[in-house]
Amino acid sequence: MHHGYHWHTAAQNPLLAEADVILVADSDVPWIPAVNRPDDDAVIYCIDSDPVKEQLPLWHVPARRFAAADSRVALAQISAFIREHGLAAEELVAARHAENTAIHDAQRGEWAAQEQPRDGVITPEYLTACVRDALADEDALLLVETVTNQRAVSEHMRAARPAQ
Repeated sequence: MHHGYHWHTAAQNPLLAEADVILVADSDVPWIPAVNRPDDDAVIYCIDSDPVKEQLPLWHVPARRFAAADSRVALAQISAFIREHGLAAEELVAARHAENTAIHDAQRGEWAAQEQPRDGVITPEYLTACVRDALADEDALLLVETVTNQRAVSEHMRAARPAQ
């Protein structure tokens, strides 16, 4: 149910604000609380090799539980446990899937609309889309070292497989 990234803006991410349960996996700083934070009643869990971030003493995620673990292994175990114990009613899963598909599709539609030159100027979004289309080979490996245009590249490359 990943809905993209929230970059360095002063706007609250509405999906984060509305979330009732949040699983933070392998993130040093999942949000900047001064401008963007979950609801006070949200239940938060953290999975990370260093979930309490001992090297970042000024940062704290107010999680109910922290797990020092390999997130790939932990997420597979959580998924298996939920399936094996019937903890997710099929109707609820189908409804959440439909809701998240609609959010995802609307977000991708907004991104696609940005992939055009503006007033004849090549934008980062347009250039990234061109590179993505040129690298249509599913075995292409892209190494990204962007800073200024990290958002455009992250959103518009549209990685579709894990580890992309």
